[in-house]
Formats: sequence, C-alpha cells, structure tokens
Amino acid sequence: MNAARLSPEQLAKFNAWLSEEINALKAKGASEADLQEPAFANLVIQRIFERHSDEIREDREFGEAIFLMVHDDASPEDLRKWASEERAKGNVNMAYDIEVLADKRERTA
Repeated sequence: MNAARLSPEQLAKFNAWLSEEINALKAKGASEADLQEPAFANLVIQRIFERHSDEIREDREFGEAIFLMVHDDASPEDLRKWASEERAKGNVNMAYDIEVLADKRERTA
C-alpha cells in the first residue's frame, strides 16, 4: 500500500481506523504472529471498508485515494474478480470504477 496517496488528514483518519480494527481483533484473541500474516492485513482492510464505507464515499477524493492506495498492487485479474463481486452486490458504479482501473493496468503492463 502506498500511503503517500493520502493527505496528512486522510492518513491520520485511516491510521486511526487501522488501530481501531487491529485493537478489536487483538481483543478477540489475535496474536502478534497473526498480525504479520498477509491475510490479517486483508481482513483489517475489509473491516475498515465495511464499517466506514459511508464515510469514505462522502469524500470522493478520500475514497479514490484509499481505493488506489489499497489496490496499487492488484492484478487486472484480481480487479476484475472484485468488480464482478461488487456488481453482484448491486454496486454497479463501484464495479465500473474497478473495471476502469483493471483496463488501465492492462494497458500499462
């Protein structure tokens, strides 16, 4: 993840959400070894999106920066899979945006 995409204020908000989620998972028994697992990072990010999606969407610039930061390393195939999942949930605008990013990744690969 490239946190340089976020302004200082956005980064502070995102870091607060990260800390909140990590502390909640630790309270449920997550160990220090768990914290080092890539799957743990994915879970934390997923929980942030679930809990704070309205807040993220309210500020388009913040939403775009977070989206790009989290998905900087995603392959076009991963992005298309995610777009399909969002479309199935009825999030057609989000699915479209993800498809556009996948297209850009393919053209620059």
